[in-house]
Amino acid sequence: MSHKTLKTMFFISFLLFFVTLWEHSFMGYLKDLVVLFHEICHAIATVLTGGVVERVSIHNNESGETIANPGKLKAAFVFVVSAGYIGSSVLGGLILYRGFSGKYEKQTLSILGILLLFATFQFSKSGNLAYSTGIVWGAIFLVIGVINRSASAMILVSLGTLISMYSVYDLLDFTGNIHSTDAGIFAYWLLKIPTSKGKPPSSVILLSYFIATIWSVISICILYLTLKKTFREDTSEILPELPVDRFPGEVTPEIAEWFISRGLDLNGKPLPQELISEFKNEG
Repeated sequence: MSHKTLKTMFFISFLLFFVTLWEHSFMGYLKDLVVLFHEICHAIATVLTGGVVERVSIHNNESGETIANPGKLKAAFVFVVSAGYIGSSVLGGLILYRGFSGKYEKQTLSILGILLLFATFQFSKSGNLAYSTGIVWGAIFLVIGVINRSASAMILVSLGTLISMYSVYDLLDFTGNIHSTDAGIFAYWLLKIPTSKGKPPSSVILLSYFIATIWSVISICILYLTLKKTFREDTSEILPELPVDRFPGEVTPEIAEWFISRGLDLNGKPLPQELISEFKNEG
């Protein structure tokens, strides 16, 4: 069985596992982790654009929020508000790729654990669900990353699959209260309409769906490109370059003629019939 087939089966197995047990209670711990990564992407985007993050928090209903003051440039807000879903797609794809790479799995998981711990200490407050989630999972990643390579690879693949799936699956939330999602926040900002708890204007809803569609397409494209690169066969491993056999010793005209007269090359392999006929005609 080829490496490509094994990778595909492995990915599909994790995907079916998560989809089947998505509503199970123990999946809540994994959902909290994925939501935390989503919010951390917002926070990192804020810092990269010169903004200030006040706090990152997540809730038991699979929601979260990042309270931040983005940079002064208008493009900063666009980057920050889009970073949740787009950033999660990129992160999930990168983790999935590293899990399947067969190299540095322990180091990758350890670094991920350290970064998660750092982001948790930096952006969340003690006592918040985001704080406890980040500390526990960050410590788990760090310990396993130090101890076991196989377990590290399995965690990277499963986590990458989960984040990638969630970044697409969670877009279904857009069919509900879309004005309360990141797309809705973006729509309010673009239309320069103050947010309110009442019924949103139809213009906000329509623009929110348009934004959500764009994010969906981008997220799916990122996932597709990641899977394409991850599952691509490495032909250099399957078909290694073989050494070229050469005739031992000096090849004299008599030796060459002897081989050719018998329809063989200098390695004793049959020559093409056209080449044999050409030699006979010249002779």
